[in-house]
Amino acid sequence: MAQQREVPVRRGSPKSAKKVGVAVIIGTSLEWFDFYLYASMAALVFGKVFFPSANSSASTLAAFSTFAVGFLARPFGGILFGVLGDRIGRKAVLSISLLIMGIASGLSDWCRRMPRSAWRHRRC
Repeated sequence: MAQQREVPVRRGSPKSAKKVGVAVIIGTSLEWFDFYLYASMAALVFGKVFFPSANSSASTLAAFSTFAVGFLARPFGGILFGVLGDRIGRKAVLSISLLIMGIASGLSDWCRRMPRSAWRHRRC
């Protein structure tokens, strides 16, 4: 029978628990503010800018659908990056996620600025 090792448990001080609580509140507030801001911009601006069409309702619906996909994919990203953070380290995963967000932002801007005639030859 294999012998089990006991893992020592580190207990933080109440002061560090308070710091973690404040950090969680600030991070969650910023995240929900980001969702609120994106939802507002999806309703007012993104349909016209990213999905131009004759029907403004279809453009707005397309903008809201990107918002819905991001909102529904969020838990899966949390699970994936949580597992990666446990395996390779949180700093590396934070760097990877910031790099992915930067590349996605750059590509969305690049696709929006591309001339319409070039859409036949390049795909985003």
